[in-house]
Amino acid sequence: MLSNLGNILLFANVILSFSIIYNANKSLKTSSNLINKNIFQLSLIQSTLIIICFFTLIAAFIISDFSLVTVYQNSHSLSLYFIRLQEPGEIMKVVYCYGLLFLQYFLFYS
Repeated sequence: MLSNLGNILLFANVILSFSIIYNANKSLKTSSNLINKNIFQLSLIQSTLIIICFFTLIAAFIISDFSLVTVYQNSHSLSLYFIRLQEPGEIMKVVYCYGLLFLQYFLFYS
């Protein structure tokens, strides 16, 4: 349950990233190089959600089951990387990293 909450928070951060990119692009087109107050508020919310998500996923990691049987059944070399990417948290991490890359591109190179 905690890991699901952490994944939902990651998804909310991805949505916030895209809204920050959209608002930054819109404010740079309409005004001079001033950044809107709305962008700062969205960034504050995003930072808070990232910190909550981090501690939620750490708590889920601490209370999870690490018995020998569980580790043996879930770790074998025959599983390919794209199968491992199908876990719920992995895809969101990749999407979030790409969102950060696009944000950096729009803010610094346009």
